Amino acid sequence: MEEKSVRTSSGVITLNYDSSEKAKSIFGAVDVDNKGYVTARLDGRKIFFQCQCQEPGMLKNTLDDLLSCIGIAERMVEFQNNESSEK
Repeated sequence: MEEKSVRTSSGVITLNYDSSEKAKSIFGAVDVDNKGYVTARLDGRKIFFQCQCQEPGMLKNTLDDLLSCIGIAERMVEFQNNESSEK
């Protein structure tokens, strides 16, 4: 029997923020949504995301969703920071 090779597509996103507090807030907001789809690691001011899918289209969709979630989390952190500074 001939063994079938399985190819996968993978992608990595590295984000670098101006503070570890901001990175931690964004990591916490996004990590929950991606369990099972994306592995994430927080290292100080940097967040590393890695995704592996069996099809390129799945990878694209997963990374698109991740980037959307990151964008929302970043806007929420900025909003919270602005609210805090106005008090």
